[in-house]
Parts: sequence; C-alpha cells; structure tokens
Amino acid sequence: LDKIEQLQMIPDSGAGEDWQDDYPLTVIDDIEPSTLSKLHELGVTTTKQLFNQCANEDAIYQLASDIAVEDFVIQRWVSIADLLRVANIEADDANLLEATEIYSLFDLSQQKPQRLHEKLSKTNMNQPRSVAVPEADKCQVWIEHASHILKHR
Repeated sequence: LDKIEQLQMIPDSGAGEDWQDDYPLTVIDDIEPSTLSKLHELGVTTTKQLFNQCANEDAIYQLASDIAVEDFVIQRWVSIADLLRVANIEADDANLLEATEIYSLFDLSQQKPQRLHEKLSKTNMNQPRSVAVPEADKCQVWIEHASHILKHR
C-alpha cells in the first residue's frame, strides 16, 4: 500500500471519540507520584483524559490550581498527550519531540522529515530521552499522519 492508503486506514485520532493511542499518565516523564495521585483523585488517569480535560487555557489554569502545579508544566503534559495521538508515536518519541520544541500536531505537521530527524538526533544527544532516534522515513509518516488528523478535525 502506498502511504496515502495506509493513512486512510488509520482512524482520525482526536476526531470525535476516535483515539489512536491512550496511555496511562505514567508515560509522561516528569509527573511525580504525588502529582499523579492528585490527578487520579480528579479522575484524570490517561493521556486522553488529560488532553480532553485541558481543551483550553482556562481548563489548564483550573487543573493547575487544583493540583498545585504551574500551568506551563501542565501545558507540557498536554503537548505530549497531543503528540501521542499520532500513529506509531510512543511515549519516548513524544517526550523527545516535546524536548525538541515540537509542541503540537500542527508543529509536527510543519516539519520536513530529514530536518526533524536531525533536530531529534541533536536533542537526544544533548538530553538523552530515547533509545533510538526515529529515521527520516518514520518522521515522514508521523508528519503525514499529523496533517491527516488536522485535516479531519
């Protein structure tokens, strides 16, 4: 199958109730156990729930107040949850993308595959986060799927 046919077979993550990947919040590197407990008390236990609950700035500020964490920290977590919507992006990949200043599906969709691979490699060299940096062809599939999700919102 060519890449377009493969993309058409993948559900439109984030559109309605379709969700490509839903992970426990423990996949986000910097959520401390005490904060994780506070999130669980509020019914937020997965990346999908976090992404849905923090749909706008007011919701982010409210959650920050509820769990006594700075709003920019929650925005980082929401960025990772957003990136996890892309097929074949795993938790380590999402954390690496976020560390590379790719904060959203839109940011990802604007990348060039080879350049993204280079940026990820550089970030991983300076701040090791991933065992294997994705090659440019995998980055291209991520970029295409991010664009596909955005187009079908």
